[in-house]
Amino acid sequence: MARVLIIIFLTGRNYTEYDVTYENLMKVGYTKFDTLITQREDELKLKSQEFKSRKHTELTNQGYEIIGNIGDQWTDLNGPYSGIQIKIPNYLYEIK
Repeated sequence: MARVLIIIFLTGRNYTEYDVTYENLMKVGYTKFDTLITQREDELKLKSQEFKSRKHTELTNQGYEIIGNIGDQWTDLNGPYSGIQIKIPNYLYEIK
């Protein structure tokens, strides 16, 4: 059975910022992706790592295999089902 590569953007931004986030991705050239996930209203009180870990687990339970994870914060990468972790520098801020 052939594998299909799916690209998913997972951000800590909330649902009210979905449209502007989507537009920003398009403007900077990210036009070939499958899904953008933002925090729903019932998830807004979750810390970044808890939110992203939950989403990684949900995606895995849905049958996705996360092969790689790229982020500028360790909270993007830590937790279950992260695959290969690539930390890119962010010199402006750090989420704890």
